[in-house]
Amino acid sequence: MAHPDITGARIALLLSKQFDGTLSDAERRDLSDLIRDSTDARRHYVEGLGMIVQLREYARHKSAIRVLHTELPATPVSTHGPRRVRVSRRPRKGKDGERRQD
Repeated sequence: MAHPDITGARIALLLSKQFDGTLSDAERRDLSDLIRDSTDARRHYVEGLGMIVQLREYARHKSAIRVLHTELPATPVSTHGPRRVRVSRRPRKGKDGERRQD
């Protein structure tokens, strides 16, 4: 059995090639054999898959933010916090109960 560090590095290389679409048939068989025969190799493979998924999600998220940032018009940002807007169809009443003009 290969040393765990060598197995992990080999799995990482093969996994990377698999997701890049450059994995040869011989490398695909090698990856399959490694995963089938070694618990350590399967663990490395699953961890590698998880990292690839996380990196792709992160890249997709960053790409979406970049698109939104370039498509949205520049708007001034208040330094005093968000402004509250009251929407009402009825006029507001003052302290004395009279209608007041805003």
